[in-house]
Amino acid sequence: MQFAKRLLMGAGAVVVVVVVLMLAAPKTVRAVVATLIRDADNPGRATLVYAACNLRSSDHEAGDLGCSPDYTVPATDRLVVQQAEVRCQTPSGNSTADTYFTVTTNGVAVPHDLTLFNQGTDVFTGAPDYGTNQALTYYADPGSTLRFDTILTDSTGNTACVFGFSGYLISYP
Repeated sequence: MQFAKRLLMGAGAVVVVVVVLMLAAPKTVRAVVATLIRDADNPGRATLVYAACNLRSSDHEAGDLGCSPDYTVPATDRLVVQQAEVRCQTPSGNSTADTYFTVTTNGVAVPHDLTLFNQGTDVFTGAPDYGTNQALTYYADPGSTLRFDTILTDSTGNTACVFGFSGYLISYP
């Protein structure tokens, strides 16, 4: 009788351990997988992206100054844009207006306004300096391209602008 009691107690303990493992294991596996996925898309482990372009108004038609950084989002990734920056110098009496960057995905262009602020006068050229450096979060799908544009009042062709963005890539299923 004593032997049977111990045998049943041991079997009952094994059954309890098995039931607990059956209930806990899926949660543990899901937690491990979620951690691995989250870690793969961690900005600290992702590919950093920076693209920029420099233009002078004499290079383009009067009134519009724009460029496309030499960057297309890879087919296997999504780009997370974290910062956009613009700096323009234009002759006294002129200004910039309607500055924006456009993300084009599958032929659909979506513009995003960037407000330029007067930064004062450039110490070397004496020209007014306009700029912005904006933190943002914008997702660009695989194959997307970015373009920067600004509308100028300068008809002399002496405005110079630098456009740029930075961010990182995350894997895209």
